[in-house]
Amino acid sequence: MDPSWEKLKNELTDGPFSQKGFSKQLQRQIENKMDKQSKLFRNRSYRLAGAWCIMLLVFSFIGLNWTPITESVVSFEDTAVHLSNQKAIVIQEQVVITEPTPVKSVLLIGLRTDLKSKNEKSIFGELSYSEYRSLMITGAVNDPAKLEVAAEGSGILVPYHQNFWKIEPITIEDKANTYHYLTAYKASEGITKRKQTVDAGVLESMHNEKLVFAGNQYVSIHENDDKWSGNQPGHYEKIWTKTIEQVNNPTNKAENTISLEKIFNNQATQAIAQLQDQVPAPQSMIKDELTGNSWTISRSQGQWIPKVAETIDTTSYATSYILHPLPFSLPESVVSYDKLALTWEQIVQAQPQAIDAASSPDGDMIAIITADKLYAYPLVNNQIGKLALQVDLHDNESMVMAQWATAKYANNWVVEGKRYLK
Repeated sequence: MDPSWEKLKNELTDGPFSQKGFSKQLQRQIENKMDKQSKLFRNRSYRLAGAWCIMLLVFSFIGLNWTPITESVVSFEDTAVHLSNQKAIVIQEQVVITEPTPVKSVLLIGLRTDLKSKNEKSIFGELSYSEYRSLMITGAVNDPAKLEVAAEGSGILVPYHQNFWKIEPITIEDKANTYHYLTAYKASEGITKRKQTVDAGVLESMHNEKLVFAGNQYVSIHENDDKWSGNQPGHYEKIWTKTIEQVNNPTNKAENTISLEKIFNNQATQAIAQLQDQVPAPQSMIKDELTGNSWTISRSQGQWIPKVAETIDTTSYATSYILHPLPFSLPESVVSYDKLALTWEQIVQAQPQAIDAASSPDGDMIAIITADKLYAYPLVNNQIGKLALQVDLHDNESMVMAQWATAKYANNWVVEGKRYLK
């Protein structure tokens, strides 16, 4: 024992201290003891605080709810399993859902088949005519991965204003004369046949009208006339654009057709003037026949485009025309929903034999046409899905109409389609 402590002990037993207060030596000893205890306490506090911080970081990282340490002990294995599960969740979120999305749009497509029949009694030998059919394509009721033809029938079924109209060919024969006309009528009222008379003084004639385009307001029609007058046959071709209600009216009057200027105003006038300066006029060109009164709407790589007709004389008893593309797009009043969701290059990549295509404004369906097939696919995020429908096409069959109903009107169209297409 320290001698100073022995001396202090003896003094305590003998009576009062010989000095007032603590001695300097004792004071230093007490202060040293207190300083050691303080340092020990601080070190333990720092270590404990550090441990708590580490625990908080672990709990926040692994996403556990905080509970007192006495109630929840997290082992290394538990943490590893939890982190593995977290990784699995992240991977699962990155997987693209491949389940088929139901197609809600409706495609009403009009098709024309060009035919020829031999007639031994006719001076002209072959008779040209066309047949038409409409297909209504939408998502299959019982299988969201498939598309189906909900309705199909003859003629071209056209949505016009608040009703459906039909455009159909009719044939009138009178002795040696054969006329293939188009007629348009409200589908709910039944067919309306045109009143037509043959040309007086003509030995034999054949007339054929061919639908080139059908929109929800306008149509384009090619006319072909073969006439035998006196001892000379004549062949005449023309092309016109009309409203649907004008289909039943003869085209020999200007009020029964729609000129380019009526739709495009000065834009058409300027385009025609430029064409007249650029296009060299052959000797067979009929003067002032590039007027804009004769024009059509043609199909090109999944899009409707306007073309103006320039009439030419091929012989003294024949006229025809050549078409010139116009440098502007058709307005929505003429064609609606006429924009492809994919580029033409993407379509050809999916179907190398593609000659035409149409895609829905809702972006959920695309139809691709080849020379002998119609292929329909669902669209998902502007990507072509698996083949959902295939329809065989006839020889010389092409598309003259593509009308779309969005999901809001789809059910209505299917009901009307089943009623009028049989």
